[in-house]
Amino acid sequence: MAGRLVYNSEDRIRPFAGVSHFFGLAGAAMGVNAQMPLSLPETATRKGFSMTSLELAQKMVKILDGKKATDIKLIDIRGLSTLGDYFLLASASNTTLTKSLSDELEERLSKEDGLEPKRIEGYQSASWILLDYYDVIVHIFYAETRQYYSLERLWADGKEVDLSGLLAKEE
Repeated sequence: MAGRLVYNSEDRIRPFAGVSHFFGLAGAAMGVNAQMPLSLPETATRKGFSMTSLELAQKMVKILDGKKATDIKLIDIRGLSTLGDYFLLASASNTTLTKSLSDELEERLSKEDGLEPKRIEGYQSASWILLDYYDVIVHIFYAETRQYYSLERLWADGKEVDLSGLLAKEE
């Protein structure tokens, strides 16, 4: 059991102990003990924040790309899981960069949009940092860790979103 359920009218019903605490990051990423969502409109407002989950994910892609993340992928998991609407995956060449990407994303979204992540996991080890932004779950990996867990393969039923118009052209 993941623990008692806690309800906050501004977000979702979530297990009190949290999926990632009970099963670890891999369990949360694979949808083990998935959480039951409340009905939220496509555009959810939290603390004055109003943006669709796709718009939020696209903004996150631009932030991570601008900070030199590599192999950025956005997977549409709507209809496949109650964890959220999108998984955003990005890689970094070292653990210092994984922390830097996480810090930049958290700082920019907080300052520009007043949006804070519900939960952050894995920051200390920095080989896989998970940021839960309600409907967009961000996975920032050290490149070797990403290859090992291969979330793209685990979520192959999800639709990959075309990011060609969002990513900076490599020279």
